[in-house]
Amino acid sequence: MLTIWYIMPFEVRSMTPNEQTKAALSEYDEMKDKTGKYKRYSSFDELLNEVQNDT
Repeated sequence: MLTIWYIMPFEVRSMTPNEQTKAALSEYDEMKDKTGKYKRYSSFDELLNEVQNDT
């Protein structure tokens, strides 16, 4: 049997998220629960074209 270990290239010092991470996770939950409130894209190219045209 082959066992593969994936090791993080950094040390994990705390399992408690900071305020910025908590806010990002909260935003993700809202976006997931209220999908109609946020624009969706069928591809990354579509999103990129819109961003480039806005500038």
